[in-house]
Amino acid sequence: MGSRTSSAKLVIVIGFALLYFSSMNPTYRKSTNEIRNILNQRPKPKDFVIMTATTWSYRFFSVNMACSLGKETPVLFIALDRKVLEWLRDLGHNAILASDGNQESDNGKDSAESFGTKQFNLVTQRKISAVRSVTELGLDVLYADGDIFWCDENAIGEILEVAKGADIVMQRTNTAHVPINSGLYYAHASNTVNKLLYELESRSNAEVDDQVLFNRVLCNKKEGTALRDYSYKRPRLLGCRSKNGTHLSFLSEDRFPIGCTRLKGRRRHVIEEDPDLLKEMCRQRKFGAFHFSCVEAQSKVEEMKKRNMWIVNSDGRCISK
Repeated sequence: MGSRTSSAKLVIVIGFALLYFSSMNPTYRKSTNEIRNILNQRPKPKDFVIMTATTWSYRFFSVNMACSLGKETPVLFIALDRKVLEWLRDLGHNAILASDGNQESDNGKDSAESFGTKQFNLVTQRKISAVRSVTELGLDVLYADGDIFWCDENAIGEILEVAKGADIVMQRTNTAHVPINSGLYYAHASNTVNKLLYELESRSNAEVDDQVLFNRVLCNKKEGTALRDYSYKRPRLLGCRSKNGTHLSFLSEDRFPIGCTRLKGRRRHVIEEDPDLLKEMCRQRKFGAFHFSCVEAQSKVEEMKKRNMWIVNSDGRCISK
């Protein structure tokens, strides 16, 4: 992992348990100030922050994602409730509380366990507030969901290269009308991106998740513009541009696949391929990072274990890859 640290300078992972606060909320301001103080303690030069969002239910996923980055990468977690805060600190993690003041959530009783539920949707939208809280401090953000597993130590450098030509870089789906997957993305700290994130927050509601919002604002033909390469027999979608001018580019599907991606020359979704094949592809670093989307939440741990992509034990500690 040392080569990644040198190529990407200093990287701090923030395991975000979802800052869902308006900028007028004193709790939000307190949390943002605490983030600022901690980030200011880092050795210079500053460049970007890696973040992952977690609730009490998803705490093991968040730690697993951080474990896959390697022990040399410092990890800072921001906890939504006191229960997960204490759990993380007991494990020796640097952790900050960002509570919404709800007694139920402070006891770790989040209910965002079922994809598509209203509670799930609201929780995913809080990730947008978390990202904006850092981009407004002038730091770029590399956001990764807890069900991301990093296979290649050079993958972050690849993302940084793609990000040079866009305001925001995201994973893509295999669906033309909803091409954006919001599980892994890089967002520049700029006025353009902050306006985009603010617009996404302003549209938040319990009926849709954050991924739907990104697709609506950036790639929906009524509001955004698709950027295509027409030199292909079938025009290839390269990115999108929103009304406010935010330019989105996509990560390579082969290097950063989601569960529903089809590998070149193969007809099945990647998650349906032989687990041993994916295990070997990750070991050989054919993937930069693999996103376990398109898998039922209750089955993800089992599916990740089959592919040697679950490296956290029952105590919440990292084990070797």
